[in-house]
Amino acid sequence: MFWQVVADDSLLTQTLVVVMLRTQHIPLIQSRPSKVLGGALILICMVGLALPYIPPIAHALQMQRPHPTFYAFLVAILLSYMMLVQMVKLVYRRIYHEWL
Repeated sequence: MFWQVVADDSLLTQTLVVVMLRTQHIPLIQSRPSKVLGGALILICMVGLALPYIPPIAHALQMQRPHPTFYAFLVAILLSYMMLVQMVKLVYRRIYHEWL
C-alpha cells in the first residue's frame, strides 16, 4: 500500500509541476494550459489513479486499493504543494524580475 501512496502522490505532484511552472501567472486562474497539454495531463492522472483498480495490473505490480481517506490527504498535499510552488515563484520573480 505504501508503494501505491508514493506512486500516486509522486505522479500527481510531478504532473502538477508542469502546470505550475509553465507560467509566471497563477495557473488555472490567470493562465490555462493548451487543450492538448491539459488533456494529456488529465489522462496521465486518470491512468495513474486507476491502476490499483484494474485487477491484472494491480496484481502484477503488487498494488492495493488505497483507503478512501488517502484521497483527502492527497488533496491536502497537492493544495499545499501548489501554494508552496506559487510562493517560491513569487519570490523568484521579485529577486530576478523575470520568469524562467
